[in-house]
Amino acid sequence: MQETRSYRLAFPTVLTEGRGSPRRVAAVAVPDARDLVRRYFDEMVGGWRYEASIRQPANWLFPDVLTVENWINANLINARSWAWSDVSSALFNQPLPELAAIEPGADLFADWAAVRPAVLDLVESVTLVRGIGLPNATKLLHQKRPLLIPIFDDYVLRSIGVPRQRTWRAVAEIGFERFLSVALEASNAEALSNITAWLAENPLASRGLALSRVRVLDIIAWMTVRNRVWERPRPLRGILEGRVQQDFDVDNALREIRSAWLPELAEADR
Repeated sequence: MQETRSYRLAFPTVLTEGRGSPRRVAAVAVPDARDLVRRYFDEMVGGWRYEASIRQPANWLFPDVLTVENWINANLINARSWAWSDVSSALFNQPLPELAAIEPGADLFADWAAVRPAVLDLVESVTLVRGIGLPNATKLLHQKRPLLIPIFDDYVLRSIGVPRQRTWRAVAEIGFERFLSVALEASNAEALSNITAWLAENPLASRGLALSRVRVLDIIAWMTVRNRVWERPRPLRGILEGRVQQDFDVDNALREIRSAWLPELAEADR
């Protein structure tokens, strides 16, 4: 029987050159976003191990406490630039009042207006700890509030068009609003609903792990930018391939690399 449901997701303001170049924006459409979900769970071993760990009973014994297990789990999905010695005493193994202010079952789509101030206060309190920017913070906090908090790493922020801001709280405020805007756009909302239903019908696609709409969109957004970054042409490889020989011209190779990656520098050299 021919498939009639739509799985097309559109991201209207993807930052194509990183969050420091907000004027370089492109609209990106994913014709069948199920493919990205499949690829994520096929290729990202750390990703599905992270998901599985969130569902362990031990994680929910203390819903308002970040534990060493949450720190270890965040590292499975490339949490970076933090050391346990820097963050342990400030944040872990103790009740967090800002986290306790938000019900464990709070849902981004149903409860955002009510929990918005508390979520932004929570993000601010966590990101004030050395080594914990918004990406690391949300990799921790998603584990305790998975229906509410997306994982806002650089790829996801780029996918929804969030440029750099002066504070992580400001980034989060824009991030949540744009994430919701993408999710609630009429055709995207239909596609997300269809993808969630498809996952329920095909649990092996996500290794048997039930995913919320928040996490489904988060994974698709991340994979959309990841694929654009990793699958674009690699000029450096072409420039250097076969060039390491006796008459290798270093100066010429550097000019070619600059021309490929940094055209504005190449122009200045002329």
